Amino acid sequence: MLSVCIIAKNEENTIERCLQSLQPYPFEIIVVDTGSTDKTKEIASRYTKNVYDFPWTGDFSEARNYSISRASNDWILVLDCDEYLEPFSIDVLYRQLAHYEQSLGTILIRNISSLGEDTSFPNVRILNRQYYRYQYRIHEQPVGITPQSAYDAFASPISVIHTGYDLDYPAASKKYRRNIALLEQALADSAADSRPYFYFQLAQSYAALGNHPDADNKEADLKLSCMYYEKALACGISPAAPYYKLAAVQYGNILMIMGKYEKAAGFLESCDSSLQSFADYNVLLARLYMQLAAYEKSIPLLEKALTLTDCLSQGSNSYIPCYYLGLLYQMLGRFEEAVLYYRRCESFQDRLAIPPGYLYYNMGKCCYSSSDYQSAVQFFDKGLSVDTEPSETYVKDMVLLYGYSLLNLERYTEALALEGVYNTFGYWNEYLLLMGTIYMKNGLLHEAIDTYGKAASLFTRQEEYSQKQNALYNTGVIHECMQHIPEAIRCYEQCRDYPPALARLASIKERT
Repeated sequence: MLSVCIIAKNEENTIERCLQSLQPYPFEIIVVDTGSTDKTKEIASRYTKNVYDFPWTGDFSEARNYSISRASNDWILVLDCDEYLEPFSIDVLYRQLAHYEQSLGTILIRNISSLGEDTSFPNVRILNRQYYRYQYRIHEQPVGITPQSAYDAFASPISVIHTGYDLDYPAASKKYRRNIALLEQALADSAADSRPYFYFQLAQSYAALGNHPDADNKEADLKLSCMYYEKALACGISPAAPYYKLAAVQYGNILMIMGKYEKAAGFLESCDSSLQSFADYNVLLARLYMQLAAYEKSIPLLEKALTLTDCLSQGSNSYIPCYYLGLLYQMLGRFEEAVLYYRRCESFQDRLAIPPGYLYYNMGKCCYSSSDYQSAVQFFDKGLSVDTEPSETYVKDMVLLYGYSLLNLERYTEALALEGVYNTFGYWNEYLLLMGTIYMKNGLLHEAIDTYGKAASLFTRQEEYSQKQNALYNTGVIHECMQHIPEAIRCYEQCRDYPPALARLASIKERT
């Protein structure tokens, strides 16, 4: 009843997983090879006898249409080698095919990206070849053979995992530069009504290059991406076009990456109102308002995103808005609300593209700010237990707040465990100040004097002088307790106008 049509070239690393995922279903499998020099055809032949050669012409639609012509069935499911099926109900699919004879069908594409940002979106991949064929040399699309065969699409139960974006930069660059060359040729050959689509796809290709973590031409590629989005949007893309909302949100995102917050926000505000039901739009506009310190505008947008079902980026209607609501409430000093939203992100921490432990750091910091030291310690414990990078500012701050939380709870012995990172942070004045206090609270007075002395010598900037005074004052107190009065006086005098030190000096003079 249905044929799966695949075109391939040098896909030995991906095609087997694709074909394996088809085995539970009674589909005819058609593989058209466009010139492989590896084991692609050999692997395909293990799963189907329908393996055909088609000389590559630089036109994906020609290859797609040839693959469809080799099928025995009229209903076609089009897949790529770097996609594989997730389990689904074939009975539901067959009922749909019987009902929607002349309609197109969408499947859900779940993209796995090297950028750490997984996305999912519906894409037309099911067609009846009696009514549709492919058009465009790249980013090919099914079009009606006659004007009467242009119908709405139905949402099939099929979803696939797409790994084609999970590439290192050399492979990504090769892929997208090839696509760009084909798109430029397609643009030169196209009629006016198809140009917005090719401008959009050019923008997408340059955005993918510029946003890659290892991009070597980031600024130039992002500028070109921005230019092509503007060309596409200037053509007056209909809000009903399937790529309108993606073009609008992606353009706004590129502007945000380039630091053009006001321009991006203004553009999104001017977009068609239909975008307001798109979760990614609400999250992006909220983030832009956060950059512009318009926090009161951000909160309702993020809360709305949590209620929406239409989304592109995974989590844009769940843990992503929760995370930004946590940040907002934290900035506004509403710490309990912040922790509640952060907690909703806890099981998705690895998907948020934030450093390890950063979510626990924020939760702990909120609790510390509201004097809930017990909860703060629990969160900092979790944050410091993951694989963290000591040079990260948040890790250093977490060590400090963890230590001071334990001191506030009078858990002095536990705080002494921070001595274990002395070799890592022993160069850092604030850590030494903390350790001096921990030693003092544990009665390790000589260690405290030595550590406070090291801290005082490292507080050299004018804005750090109050911390230096604190180290000198505590050293003086220890000396005074040990009846080392001359040393205590010397430390207090070095504190200059520090009121507690002046009071101690006055007390010593009264006694002597």
